[in-house]
Parts: sequence; C-alpha cells; structure tokens
Amino acid sequence: MVTAAGPIALARLIALLLDDITNAAPGYDCNMPPTGLARATQEGWKGGVPPFTVTRAQLQALRESD
Repeated sequence: MVTAAGPIALARLIALLLDDITNAAPGYDCNMPPTGLARATQEGWKGGVPPFTVTRAQLQALRESD
C-alpha cells in the first residue's frame, strides 16, 4: 500500500483521529479530507507561532467548516 504524504495526508489523519484515536493512518486512495482541515494544513495555522497548541474544538470546527 502506498501512503499519502504532505498537508493533505495530515488533514485526513486529523479527521480520522477526531472520530477514533485508534484509527490507522490513511493510505493513498485519492479521498480528500474535509475542506477546512485541508486549508489549515496547506496554508498553515494562521496566527500560530511555534510552538503552539491547536485544541480539539478548533480541529473539529475546521473539519466542519467549508
């Protein structure tokens, strides 16, 4: 199995882990993550200066946003 890499893979993993912390990392299957998570992982976390924390509530809001 080929695994996905980069910001899109990170967004897909975050979406899976929000549902079930025991989920395995996604393989490459061309499925796109929720738009809000994809945008956040591709464009960066606006206003965040490393090291910073993103809360579960913030991740869930990103997952539910368009």
